[in-house]
Amino acid sequence: MLTFLIQLNKLIHQNKWKVLFTLFFPFFLLWALYPFISNTVEQTNVPIGIVNGDKSEFAQIVTERVDKHPRLQVVPLQIEEANKAVMTGNVEATFLFDIHFEENIRAGKIKDQIKWIRTENSFFDTFAKEKLASEVMRLSLNSVAANEIQLQEQVFDDVKWEQSFEHAESYWEPEPLFMVEFIPYISTTEKGDNQEQLDSTTPISLGFIGFWYFYIWIVFGLLNIQLYTWREKGILQRIQLVKGSLVPFYQSFYLSTIVFALVLFICINLATPFVLEGYDETILSQMPGILGILCMTFMVTILFGHFVKNRNQFFVLIMVYSMCSFTFSVFAVISEANDWYYYLLPHVWLYEILL
Repeated sequence: MLTFLIQLNKLIHQNKWKVLFTLFFPFFLLWALYPFISNTVEQTNVPIGIVNGDKSEFAQIVTERVDKHPRLQVVPLQIEEANKAVMTGNVEATFLFDIHFEENIRAGKIKDQIKWIRTENSFFDTFAKEKLASEVMRLSLNSVAANEIQLQEQVFDDVKWEQSFEHAESYWEPEPLFMVEFIPYISTTEKGDNQEQLDSTTPISLGFIGFWYFYIWIVFGLLNIQLYTWREKGILQRIQLVKGSLVPFYQSFYLSTIVFALVLFICINLATPFVLEGYDETILSQMPGILGILCMTFMVTILFGHFVKNRNQFFVLIMVYSMCSFTFSVFAVISEANDWYYYLLPHVWLYEILL
């Protein structure tokens, strides 16, 4: 069995230049693309339009707090510009404050205070929606508290209301008084060794692990294309005549290619921190789970290879599927979508482990 695997491995990797290219190409990409990607991620933010309908202090407070978000850029708009800006893509979405926004919030009314304009191409505006909603709720709760104090003390004047409002506001700084903190369970014996795993994975690291996953998937698909060549040359037929069955051959072939792809994937991730400063150790600590998902992806690829009889169709299928997984999984993570069809993308499962 070992001899057969060695000979099989030689046959798969008989072109040494292809092996060298496969091994060193990802590191060339890392060296060439990292400065560009890093700069792009740091400068990228989502433009959203804000129409301040009543020009009130409350609306200005919400706008300023949203604009402080590192991934959001507020673009002040007039009401007649709102739809056009969204349709042309100048902004991801536009939010229109009601003309009685502050009056209604002071009265504790939060329903239908902001109109949300978006298109089917808007993906990243959910960040802004959640941020706006949280800031409006913050003002509303403060206002309700001030109103309740006025009712209890039967003192109805603006100065007392403002004092009560500011007192309620003080409970939000530097953090809200009541917070739910979710802490992953770690046993006492493991806590000291694994404390760093609680840190969140950076966007740069997620981007690179996603690309390495995509790259290894393509490499594995290309290795499987060799089966089509052997079938066309009659090699598989001769093996079947000699061995009586192709099952041992397929087992050895897939074992060889899977091990090669997994080792290459591990080596890339071990080497990446030496080139990419800040590559999260969380990724390396989660490597067993990542490898499990990668193996499941290989199994799906193998099934495609047995059902698709044309090598070109197989290659196009793997390319399209892997590219869609790499691309659209980002939208699923950013928008926090839970639609079932997103879980057909292996990259979504990858990011679920890391986030």
